[in-house]
Parts: sequence; structure tokens; C-alpha cells
Amino acid sequence: MRLAPLLLLVPIASATVTETDPQHAPFADIVGMACTKRSDCGFVPALACIEASCEYCRPTAHDCGEYAGDVANRCQVVEVVSQATGEMEAQYGLTSTGEIVEAAFCVEKNLFAPFTLNDLLTTLIAFSCTALGAGGGIGGGGLLVPTYIFSGLNPKHAIPLSKRFDGETAARRWLDQTRKARRARLIREEDEEDFRSLPPLIVRKPISSDPLVGNNRHFGTFPTDDDQKAQRRGAIERRERRVLPFEYIWPLIASWLIIFVQSILRGGHGAPSAIGVACNSSDYWVLTLMPLTILVVISLYISYRLRLTNRLKVVSDYTFVEGDMHWIKRRALLFPALCTTAGVAAGLLGIGGGMVKGPIMLEAGVLPAVQSATASFMILFTASSTTLQFAINGQFPGEFQFDYMAWFAFIGFVGGFCGLKCVGYFVKKFKRESIMVYTLAATIGLSAVAMGFIGLQSTLNDIENGVHLGFHGICDNE
Repeated sequence: MRLAPLLLLVPIASATVTETDPQHAPFADIVGMACTKRSDCGFVPALACIEASCEYCRPTAHDCGEYAGDVANRCQVVEVVSQATGEMEAQYGLTSTGEIVEAAFCVEKNLFAPFTLNDLLTTLIAFSCTALGAGGGIGGGGLLVPTYIFSGLNPKHAIPLSKRFDGETAARRWLDQTRKARRARLIREEDEEDFRSLPPLIVRKPISSDPLVGNNRHFGTFPTDDDQKAQRRGAIERRERRVLPFEYIWPLIASWLIIFVQSILRGGHGAPSAIGVACNSSDYWVLTLMPLTILVVISLYISYRLRLTNRLKVVSDYTFVEGDMHWIKRRALLFPALCTTAGVAAGLLGIGGGMVKGPIMLEAGVLPAVQSATASFMILFTASSTTLQFAINGQFPGEFQFDYMAWFAFIGFVGGFCGLKCVGYFVKKFKRESIMVYTLAATIGLSAVAMGFIGLQSTLNDIENGVHLGFHGICDNE
């Protein structure tokens, strides 16, 4: 129970708080707990282990390292607003012996201050995870979270940081556009070569003696049912050929903007509410539930449009190809429910949702290449929206926070680019799209093992240290 604040506290210096008595300073209930190394005092932000006791760290004594020369963490003094002067001053706390000292605790260093060997190793592993996840279209979040925790990050920081693989999605979109442009250019050049090799066309003007031209008054003037079906099929095929159909893209963009506006208005620890909304107030819950209602309405609207389009295809004798979805009522309602579950998992566990959506689409008969591309495109919205939530809540590591975000987004882009290139090469060489399915299965399997191991290890460690394993209040991070 005494270690519960370790998993809830985010860097206090980023928020303006009022000075308190030393006995009520942050981590006051943890000071004096027995320890043998710094990690025994919990994930950072946490106290330092000084002479076998968890104490406030000393800014000039390098108390936050696990060993001599360890610079992965730094000591940060809690700054508060003085009640007497109204200015920012250091908060004071009590040691286990009753001495009054500056209340300071260990936090992660900024990424490049300095860039250590552990940071390099974490970067290389993150690169490998995103490259592997890119082949299956699931991002690799299930591998990134254990990687970041193994490297020493707090799980509350590892999960937000794993969302930065939306750079991988950007790499996939860029590669897809490049491939389409190159393919269209090659087809156009081949057509021009074929036309140049043919003899010139001789166009003969029709004369009135031609039976089908001079006597055309006997032809009917009303279109037949087949003509109407052909027109509808042509309209559907033209719509299907569009790379980004606006009628399906605008709901995604609108949903993302709704989440963005909600985050700005509701605020969090990293950025206060733009309109001064307090946590757990009536306005807070209105801003929480109203956007969810709007998103449900948008989902039902898209479901209706998909069913309507599918019905139009059927009555127009549209030729369905392998992998095309038939949007019947049951499927149009089941998919949003399952994708909602994937979104919840994305926010709680650090996965992008592709780990849930990928197998669902394969089970529905979607081709592996289409599944991989579709899942990657959807991850762009889930990852970016949850990243926005975490950024406003101040849940990224380091004082700057954005250095970790930018760096691992870049690593995700490079890893996704290399992973897509490798998978594309093997699919083209062996002419087997099942390679994508194997990549998806391997990534999900490794993620299950890694997250299961790190979850069991963390749970046993929490039980040993007496950490509360239940739920906490929604305002504990505010």
C-alpha cells in the first residue's frame, strides 16, 4: 500500500503546486523503507536508496544510479509556490531520521543528456520490434512495452512511449504511394510503346448507306435494366479505385479532431484545462461522455453507409473479388464492437489495436496484404490519438518529454520502412502472401510471451513490496 504513489506520480516540477508542511511532502509515507538498491524504492519517479533506506535524493551526490557511473536517472527537486512570497521555491521534507532536507526524487534523464549505451540498446531493439510488426501491420507495441520496461522505464511511461510507432504507419503510407506512382508510370510507358508499334489507325466517316447509321430511327430510346446496372457498376468501380475516398476519410478525421478538442478542454497533468475544468466535476464528465456519444453516432452512420453500398453492389451485379467484404448487418455491428475492444487495449496496454484487428480481418476473409495495409492505416489514428492523450497528461519520460517522442517516432519510421521492404521482397521472391500471416502470428506470439513475462515479474515484485494492485481514482494523476 505504501508504494502506490510510485506508480501514480508524474514529474511534479511540471505542475504548479502549493507549499506543504515537510511531513506532508511527496513520498513522505515511503521515506525510511528498507532497500538494497535504488529500484527497490520503485519505478522512477521514486526515492533513492541511501544507506539501505529509501530517502530523498541529494542533487549533487549521484544517488539515483544503480551503480557507480549510472546516469540513466537524475535527481529533481520539487518546486512549489511559497505561501509567503508567492514565488517558486524548493519543497522541504523529512528524512527517516527527522532531518529537514530538500524534497527531491529520481526521474528519468532527458534522452540526450547523455545518450547512454542502454539508450542505444533500447533503440536497436525498438527498431527490430517495429520492423517485425510492420510486416504484419500491427505496429509492434506488444513488444515495445516489455522492451522499454526492461530498459528501466516506468510502465506508466513505457506504454505512452510505445504509441510512437505511428512513424511506422507513415512509412507504410509513403511506400504505398511510391509504389502506386511507379506502377502507374510503368504501365503508361508500356502502353505508349505498344501504341507506337501498331500501324496507324484509318478512321472512315460513316455514310447514310450504312444500315446501322442511316436507319437509326428504328432503335429504341429508353435505357434497359442492363444499361442502368452497368452505369451503377461503373460508378461503384470508379469509387473503389480512389485511393482516399472522402466519404470514408472524413469521419476518421472528424473523430480524431473530436478527441483533440476534448483533450484540450478537459486537460490533464501535462497541460491544464483550457477552460479551467476540474477533475471529477460535472463539466469533466460532460466533456468525457459527450464526445463518446458523438463517436458512437459516427460509427453507426458508417455502418449504415457500408451496408447500403454493399446492397447497391449486389443489385448492380457487381463482381466481387477474393477478399471483398460483404457488409451484412451482423458484421457491420460486430466489427465496431471488436474494434472498440482493440482501442481500449491500445490505450491500456500500449498496443496499436492491430494485434486485435489483424486476426479478425483474416478470419473474415480479407487478404493478408489488404489486412496488413488496413491495420497499419487504422493504427495511425489510434496511436496518434492516444499519444495526444498521454502528452496532455504528461506521461512521457524526461523533463522535455518531446525528445523521447520525436526520437522513437523516427525510429518507428525507419524500422517500419525496413520491415516493409524486407517482407515485400520475400513475398515477391517466394510468391506467398502467407509470409505476412506468419509475421503477424510471430509478432503476436512474441508479444504474448514478453508481456506475460513482464506482467508476472511486475506483479510478483509489487506483491513483495506491498503495492496496492487494485484500481485507483481517476484523478490520482491530476
